[in-house]
Amino acid sequence: MIFAKGTELRREFTPSRNKGSELPFITALAALGYAIWVPDFTGMGDGLGTHEYCVAESLADSALDGLAAARQWLVAAATEGGGGYAESGRLAVIGYSEGGLAAMGTLKAIADNRISTPGLSLEAVYAMGAPLNLTILDSDLGEGPFPLSHPEYQVYLGLGWARVYPEDSRLGDIFLARTIDRIVPLYDGTRRDVDIKRQIATIVGKKTGSVTDEDIFSPEYLAALRRNPASSAYYRVQAAARLDNWAPPMGIPLILAATPSDDIVPFANSENEFEWAKEHAPQADVSFVRLASKGHINAGIEAYLYAIVDLDRREAKLKAAGSP
Repeated sequence: MIFAKGTELRREFTPSRNKGSELPFITALAALGYAIWVPDFTGMGDGLGTHEYCVAESLADSALDGLAAARQWLVAAATEGGGGYAESGRLAVIGYSEGGLAAMGTLKAIADNRISTPGLSLEAVYAMGAPLNLTILDSDLGEGPFPLSHPEYQVYLGLGWARVYPEDSRLGDIFLARTIDRIVPLYDGTRRDVDIKRQIATIVGKKTGSVTDEDIFSPEYLAALRRNPASSAYYRVQAAARLDNWAPPMGIPLILAATPSDDIVPFANSENEFEWAKEHAPQADVSFVRLASKGHINAGIEAYLYAIVDLDRREAKLKAAGSP
């Protein structure tokens, strides 16, 4: 099992620290008998530099390269300890929010044969509440002062993409000088997202919840989005990485899940991918669960519980049919 963590800005609440809001679900899966790899993504925990936030290829690299190392370690530990670990040959991937994007990126890396998983068959991928198309966030920017519900994530995205694509995501081309000088230093791995959100409002002289695009982004970037989004290199590189217009492979169950009331990741991310897959890959095994919970955070709890129950039912059927 790969369990891909959601967004976290603090280094002390990453998987390697055995902390984080997902820990109850991870331990529940372990209690059910699953061997679970929970990666620190690049820049998390002890990783150097800025986290490569919501860059699907980077997230997949962390998930799959780490999985290979984890498997080697487990086999060696079982051999030295006299047994106790054996692989079924089956692999599942679960993720919500940024973790959902990581799950989708992992599926694509395997389907494209970019990263191999020898000895494992991918049985199910749960890409839930996933920001599969980051350009959705840009669709309203530049149309006059537009309120930003979560400016802390907008800045975080710029930092993460600037690390991976420095030529296409220059901070000076995207953000105001004030953003770079006073807001960027807040991302030092010690602050919660809600704390950064409040400090951003203080820095720009607004109440929390009243920050607009013009308080964060450069006028040139906003003008480019209004005139022709593709004229911005930052927009182009994110558009090229979209996964809401990707045809998943046949034979691997892909379970999308989202709530229509999501206040952080637009529902259209999952809905668009489901509709795209139905049209362009009708033979693919793609399902879409409309979560009933209100808001991104509560829906995450429902999504994880759904995935655990659904996966365990799939495993029970396999075992009943004689699989190990």
